[in-house]
Amino acid sequence: MPRPRPSTPRPTKLLPPGGGRALRVLDETAIFKVGAGDGQGALSVVEIDCPPGGGVPPHAHDGADHVLYVLEGTFAVTLDGRRELLAPGACAVVPRGHAHGYANAGEGRGRVLVIASPPAAEERVFLELAAMLAAGPGGSAEMAAAIRLLGARHGLGMPTDERG
Repeated sequence: MPRPRPSTPRPTKLLPPGGGRALRVLDETAIFKVGAGDGQGALSVVEIDCPPGGGVPPHAHDGADHVLYVLEGTFAVTLDGRRELLAPGACAVVPRGHAHGYANAGEGRGRVLVIASPPAAEERVFLELAAMLAAGPGGSAEMAAAIRLLGARHGLGMPTDERG
């Protein structure tokens, strides 16, 4: 079924390489390429640049489907508890409700593209996480509890603390 068109057409958008709103948390950068306000608002696209070992612990989205597309490096992706190594050009399709996470398994920095439909709240979550990490050391039990609370606020199930 086609999505209804907005009453006011939204403008087109072109981004150069590296373009988009960049947000940094510790040694990771998220570049928000497409958000809910772009196009017909059907998806979001975020490019994540992370160091070796960086990534996102397993979690589940109740309201959005995701695609993880590896741009550079090698990523260990966990899908419903199963771990796979993905090289550039590989992707993982994650229907809503399925636990998934990823970690840069390479020796250098890696980049992964995260596509969500409908648009996910990653930008808001990333901003709140940056504020929490600025207030104290990452990785502590208190921070893990804060991340779980943040996930609950944004509809993210956090089944485990282990990274992809």
